[in-house]
Amino acid sequence: MQTKISVLLSLFCLVFFLPIISQNKGVVITDKTNQTVHDSAVLEIISNDKGFLLPRMETTDRNDIDNPAESLIIFNKESKCFDIYIDAEWHEIWYAGVLYSLSLDVYPIGGGDVNGEGLYPQGEIIEISAIPEVDFEFINWTGDITYVDNPDQEITNVTMPAEDITITANFEYTPDDPSDCGDPILYEGQYYSTVEIGSQCWFAENLNVGTRVDIAEEQGSDCNNIKKYCYNNQIDSCNNYGAHYRWNMATCGEGSEPENDICPDGWRLPTDDDWKILEEELSMDPADLDLVEWERGTNEGSKLATNAQLWGEEEVIVTTPGFDESGFNALPTGFIMPNISANFGRDCSWWTSSKEEGESRWRRRIDREESTISRDNQYPITYSRTVRCVKE
Repeated sequence: MQTKISVLLSLFCLVFFLPIISQNKGVVITDKTNQTVHDSAVLEIISNDKGFLLPRMETTDRNDIDNPAESLIIFNKESKCFDIYIDAEWHEIWYAGVLYSLSLDVYPIGGGDVNGEGLYPQGEIIEISAIPEVDFEFINWTGDITYVDNPDQEITNVTMPAEDITITANFEYTPDDPSDCGDPILYEGQYYSTVEIGSQCWFAENLNVGTRVDIAEEQGSDCNNIKKYCYNNQIDSCNNYGAHYRWNMATCGEGSEPENDICPDGWRLPTDDDWKILEEELSMDPADLDLVEWERGTNEGSKLATNAQLWGEEEVIVTTPGFDESGFNALPTGFIMPNISANFGRDCSWWTSSKEEGESRWRRRIDREESTISRDNQYPITYSRTVRCVKE
C-alpha cells in the first residue's frame, strides 16, 4: 500500500509541479536511487527491467478524445500502431506488428504505371491506381484479386491479408491506326517502339524475348523455346537494353536468309541487303555499301546512336554531326562471348540473317570511337549479339 501511495504521489507531483520544477531541473521517474535527469531533458524515465506504457485504446476511443492536444500520442490496439495527433489529424508513427508485401506489376511492359505497392500490416486498406501510357487503356487487375474491392476500376482499394500478394495491372494498346509505322508492336507481353526510316519500318529498340539463361549455358535453336542472355546475367540489363542471342537462336538454326527467326509475325531478322537499304537512306555512298569494316560512309553510325551520356559525351560517335538523327535509338550494349560479357558502354552489334560460306555471318557494329557503321563477318556464331527486326 505504501508503494502505491508513493507512486500516486509521484504522479501527482509530476502533473501539478512539473511546470515549476522544469524551470530549474528536469524530473526523473525511476525505481533506482541517486538518479538525476539529463541536462537536455525535462523528463527522464529510468529503469533496467520495466517499460513505459502509453494509453492503449481502440480507434473509436481515440476519436472520442475531447480536444486532443497537438502531438498527443496513444497506442492503437486495432492497428498495432502508435498514433500522434498533428494538424487536427491522427497519424501513424510506428507499427509494432508484421508487415506484408504488396507488389504491383504491369502487363504488358510499357503499357502504363502503377502506384500503391509497399509493405503494410494485415487489415490495412491501400489505394492502388493504374495510369495508362498514351494510346493505351486500362483493362483490369489480375492476380491476388480476392483482396481487391473492384478489379475493373483503375483506382481501387486492397485490404491487406496476412501474406505477401502480387497484383497485375493489365493494359491494352488502342491506337487510332495500329498499322502505322511508329506505333508500338506487342510481342510476347512487351511493347516495342518502331521507327520509319525511308521505305523501311524498324524496331526502335532491341528485342527482349525468351527465357533468361546463364551465359554459360547453351541457347539452342528452338524458336518454340527461345532462350536469351542478359549482360552480366542481370535481368535488368535485358529489360533496359534488350537481350543477346547467338546466331542459331536468332535464326532458329536456319540457313542463309532463313524463313524462320525470333522476330514477330510480319517482321524478320534483317538481311545484309536490308541493312544496305537503311545505310543508303542514312546517306551512305552506294559505292561504300559492299565495303567491310569501318571504311564505309561518314556519319551513319552517329545517326543510329542515341543517349550521349551512355556513349560518352566526348566520344567521336557523339560529337560527329548527325548524332541521334534517325530515331533508331542504338545504345552501347556490348556483346557476350561464352561466359564473358564485354564492351558495355563502348559498342553494340546486331546479327543479320545472311551468312557466307562456313561459319561466317554478316553483322553490323557501331563503336564510340567511330562515326561509321562496320560491316563484317569474321566473328564466331558462338558470340551473342542484340537483334533488331524490320517489317516485311
